[in-house]
Formats: sequence, structure tokens, C-alpha cells
Amino acid sequence: MIIDRKEIEGLEPVAEGYKVFNNDWTANYGNNYCYADEYGNVEGTVHKQEGFPEKCKNGLHFCENPLDCFRYYPVVQWNKFAKVRGYGHISRDDRDTKVAVEILEIAKVLSFNDFLNEIKEYSKISDGSGINYGYGIWYSSGISNGSGVNHGSGINYGCGINDSSGISDSSGVNHGYGINLGYGINYGCGISDGCGISCVLDINNGSGISHSYGVSNGSGINCGSGIENSYGIYKCKYIKNCKGLSVSVMCLNTSGQNRVFNKKVKESRFEEINKKIEDLRDGWYPRFTNALDLRKENGELWENVPAPKISGISNIEAYKDMPKELIEYFKSLPEFDAEIFKEITGIEA
Repeated sequence: MIIDRKEIEGLEPVAEGYKVFNNDWTANYGNNYCYADEYGNVEGTVHKQEGFPEKCKNGLHFCENPLDCFRYYPVVQWNKFAKVRGYGHISRDDRDTKVAVEILEIAKVLSFNDFLNEIKEYSKISDGSGINYGYGIWYSSGISNGSGVNHGSGINYGCGINDSSGISDSSGVNHGYGINLGYGINYGCGISDGCGISCVLDINNGSGISHSYGVSNGSGINCGSGIENSYGIYKCKYIKNCKGLSVSVMCLNTSGQNRVFNKKVKESRFEEINKKIEDLRDGWYPRFTNALDLRKENGELWENVPAPKISGISNIEAYKDMPKELIEYFKSLPEFDAEIFKEITGIEA
């Protein structure tokens, strides 16, 4: 529990060190106790555990050597870090520098880079830093249970990672950011549960995706956007429950080519509509994961995104920000079908 700072006035610390927390300032032990006060503040707070401290059983825990924190938490950017001081009774053993104390003060909140610098100062690590259970690591930091990592940061349970950050439970990733449960990723970001992904953005549960964005539950997709529950798709936009579909827009439960709202059109008509869509969407696309929201919450840095929290979202959420001009354009088309439009986007027209 949080106590008044007056309770440590005049007391000398019995130990000083470092503590790692989950992204929300909770601990893995002690019933997910949260170290933030009612206003969300952490630095300067003082905490007390009832009963006599016993390492790994009771008390408030931290490590005097920051490297020992790796034994208990994956040291990746989306976790939180702090320098701490312990007061009152203390419990320790010879296994490592982890201690349990009666009273814990959060002396200073550290950024991920601050924490890495503390590690370097403590152990004089160079080039690679913050590595736990890893091998084949080069110029990387914050690696837990990783192998074959080059120029990567914030990697947890990853292997074959190159020039990437914010990676969790993934392998074979090159130039990827904000990836959770993915493998075979090249130039991808904002991916949850994906495999065989190349040059893509915002994928939820997809495989065999190339040069596409805004895909949910799709496979075998090339040059597509706004694709949901579909496979075998080429050069399509805003489709749902389709297979073997190409050169089409706003289609539902169909297959074939050159279709707009399921109606057969000439390819020149598709190109005319597609060009207008590109002008009106102004960079917008349906986002089927929360990855970009998490990035915004974490300083617009992919390496700070808590990758395990990346998850898929519904089509209603994905399409809710569709530009009004684009909606009106769709409604103006002679091929427009209000029922198909609502089923795909969730928008009444």
C-alpha cells in the first residue's frame, strides 16, 4: 500500500537498486499490485508491505544489479523502469542481487534508454545491451529470449530479427515495427497474428500478404486495402467475405473481377472509380488493429509500443473515420448498394 513519505524521514536506506514493472506500472507478483497513485504518479511514491519480508515470498522486491531484473521481467521498451530505495527490514540470499524489503521508495522513473545506460554503467556492456537468453545479437538492445537479432530493440521471444523494434513472440522479421505473434515479416508494421507479410501496414490475423494495408482475417492478398475475411485477392479495396476476387471495390460474398458493389463493370470504370477513391481518401484506410493508437499513446515511437497489447478490432471501429467526402462519393455512384456498404463498413447510408 502507498504510505506517507513522512514514514521514511530520518531513515537510512538498507539497499538501493532497480525495479522493472509492467506497462501499466503493475508487478507480476503480489496480486498485480500497482505502484501508481490515484493520479497516475509513480516517482516519489512510498510503498509498504505488511509482514516481515522474505525474498520471493513476501515483501517489496527489486534488484541491486539492474541485469538481475532480466530474471523476472522481459526488459523491453513497453515495460516501465525505476531506481528505487528500500527501508526497514530486508531479506536477501546469495543467488542474485534481488532483495525484499518492508518499505520501497520509487526514487526516479527511468526511460528505457536510461535503464540501458544504468546497465552499461553497472556492467560496462558495449554495442549490445540488455540481452537475456539471447545469441547471435549485434548492435541491439532490450532483448529477451531472442536469437539472430541485428539492429533491433524491444524484442521479446523473437528470432531472425533485423532493423526492427517493438517485436513480441515473432520470428523472421525484417524492417518491422509493432508486431505481435508474427513471422516471415518484411517491411511491416502494426501487425497482430500474421505470417508471410511483406510491405504492409495494420494487419490482423493475415498470411501471405504483400503491398497491402488495413487487412483483417485475410490470406493470399496482393495490392489490397480494407480487406476482411477474404483470400486470393488482387488489387481490391473495401471487400468482405470474398475469394478469388481481383480489380474490384466494395464487394461482399463474391468472386471474379472488375466489380463495384458486386456489379460487373469495365476495367476502365474500375480505374476511374479507384483513382477518385485515392484522391478522396487522402491517406485514410480502415485500421484493423489498435497498433497505431498504441504508438500514439507511446510517443509515436514503434520501439515503445507494448507489442503484446496489439490486437484486432471490428469493422465498425476500422471504418468509423472514413472521410465524409469518400462516403458521399460512394453514395453518388450508380453502382451503389446501401446494404453492401453497411455490411462492409457498418455505416448507414
